[in-house]
Amino acid sequence: MFYTAVRKSLTRRCFALLVFLSATSGFPASAQPSSHGDFDQGVKAFIDGDFQRALDYFNKARTEGLDTPALWYNIGVCFYRLQQYDAASATFTKLATVPAMRQVAHYNLGLTALKQQRPTAARDWFRRSLQGDDAKLRQLAAAALAQLNPAANADSGWREAWQGIVEIDVANDDNVARANEDITISKTGSDHYLELLFSGDLPLTGRRDDGVSVGAGYFRQQYAHESAYDFSQVRIYANLNTPVAASGQLRLFLDGDRSWLGHATFITTINRGLLASLRTTGPLGTLSLRYRDSRLRADDAQYDYLKGGMQQLRLAARRFFTATRLDMDYTYETNAREDLDRNGYFYSYSPQRQQLRAALRLPLTADWYSDLDLRYRLSSYADANHMSDGSEQRRRDLRSSLSLELTHQLDRQWRTGVQVSYLSNNSNISRYSYQRSVISLGTSYSW
Repeated sequence: MFYTAVRKSLTRRCFALLVFLSATSGFPASAQPSSHGDFDQGVKAFIDGDFQRALDYFNKARTEGLDTPALWYNIGVCFYRLQQYDAASATFTKLATVPAMRQVAHYNLGLTALKQQRPTAARDWFRRSLQGDDAKLRQLAAAALAQLNPAANADSGWREAWQGIVEIDVANDDNVARANEDITISKTGSDHYLELLFSGDLPLTGRRDDGVSVGAGYFRQQYAHESAYDFSQVRIYANLNTPVAASGQLRLFLDGDRSWLGHATFITTINRGLLASLRTTGPLGTLSLRYRDSRLRADDAQYDYLKGGMQQLRLAARRFFTATRLDMDYTYETNAREDLDRNGYFYSYSPQRQQLRAALRLPLTADWYSDLDLRYRLSSYADANHMSDGSEQRRRDLRSSLSLELTHQLDRQWRTGVQVSYLSNNSNISRYSYQRSVISLGTSYSW
């Protein structure tokens, strides 16, 4: 399941465990009789190499009341074989709470961590597997640790270490004037645009989960007719990653970006902060906490009202329900901007914001999946606006958005998809109320 030196013996071991578990594990009385047959059909499909069909049978057995370590082990191996590594990790973490399955669960968590490019965590899991009673698993864990020895397994060069993504999209926007919520250049309707994204990073010292990595990215959104709304951004960044035992990760980050709006420079931003994550065996799954401090500089005097500071704190949780992934997060944001104060008029651009988000990824087949994203954001601005009619009013907005995306995973690197999104912003000041819909079609290549 990973390096060539141990792949054959490991594959034999996984098949032996699968058959062993199906032949000796009991079925609870609450399970329907049909679950026994579905379980056996899943074993047969796995042996035939049809891992998606095997997973379907195992999940069917689970819905019929079967809940055994054998079932969860087989589900985890199917996720691994289908390259759904986050789901595999969540399943093996659940299995590690069963004493009889702890050693093999730790070993498979090590293999999964390698696929997730988390070698430090993999070492920790393999060391835990060495503490078990099964001599064969101890032998395999020792072999894996030998392969991970930095002195014996030097980096194979920047071409292997470099990772990135290139994406291109075409889309139709029915409200171009609200493409940037802080800028309204002119009243306009719909237009279509071309979007290009490139991002890549490279470990500078150590590895991605235990060392310093650097990267750069470029984003371009170009409208067919409304060129005043064309947007470009260049970003460079550096991350310092430190593992915390086998289940935790700490990241310190620093990045800077410069953007252009239309044909002129727009905003330069410097961001710094930290991200801490912890994988748990409880109902909340993987927890993370991110703090970001941003400093914004206007590169064109007409946007001076946007310069200043922004701070964000986000608490997030990710949980798997077999193949389905659920993400939930809460974000609190404060802003201290210059605001717009001209010719006796004042408009605040310093909101305090709170956002709730829920996102669901649902696999449809082995190579098709859907993503549903729902967000609610409440914004309350620091000071009252002094408007042209002489009135004063403190702005409050409630913004909701919904997006649905359908993706086809062509292979490990290529994917294509279509996305439909809708956004509605309701404000107590009517000029800030609007709706916007975007339909996009795109393809991406990652390495």
